Amino acid sequence: MTSTISYFNSNSQPSFIEGMEGEIEEEQICGDGETYTLARFLFIFLSSWIACLGIVGNLLLFYLFIKHKYPNTPPTLYPSALAILDSIICLMYILLFGSDAMINFWQMQNLFLIYHIYIVPAFVISRITQLAIPYMLIFATLERLVWIVGDL
Repeated sequence: MTSTISYFNSNSQPSFIEGMEGEIEEEQICGDGETYTLARFLFIFLSSWIACLGIVGNLLLFYLFIKHKYPNTPPTLYPSALAILDSIICLMYILLFGSDAMINFWQMQNLFLIYHIYIVPAFVISRITQLAIPYMLIFATLERLVWIVGDL
């Protein structure tokens, strides 16, 4: 019983090794991955560029919240934290989904190795960020409520 699984190496040529019982199998250089159609790859690639714009926009918001404070404007502590968390979630999208699409579509072995170094910490950071964002929205709403009611 022979099974060959297609993997890629640095020159995109399959390399073969002899397995048990004289079977010829391809050498595993990179692990199994999903296949990406051109449409799926282009969608994820475009989404990664939109996430880059999201990072820039949220960092600009954070800068504006920190630099421009006036006495007649509501507090901006929680919106500032929300802008940072949104930037982090955009970055994690690029690191988790955009790089995975590039690895599998363009068969980039070096990026594959780097990807598997940072994948677990990036996944943990993305989950923590996803949990923190709703709380920041609630706290920002309460902060605005206190600001409005305090003026009555």
